[in-house]
Amino acid sequence: MRHRIGWQLSLLNMNVYFDTNVYTHINNRQYGLETAHIAKLVASIKRKKIKVYLGSTVLDETTSGLLSNPTDALSRLRLI
Repeated sequence: MRHRIGWQLSLLNMNVYFDTNVYTHINNRQYGLETAHIAKLVASIKRKKIKVYLGSTVLDETTSGLLSNPTDALSRLRLI
């Protein structure tokens, strides 16, 4: 049986850092991400199975994106 390790989130406590492009991939459901994957990610964050660290670069890029692409920037802020 083939397992997708990246989505086996229920077994581990993880600390992660997402670069800005990861938030865009999540928002746009790119690279095979589906709504169910995103729901599982959000649930894992809420259950504190995953802790997402925020870097100043991501915050700077996201807030500056409020002017150029407000929809994408607001979606990122919701995930952050």
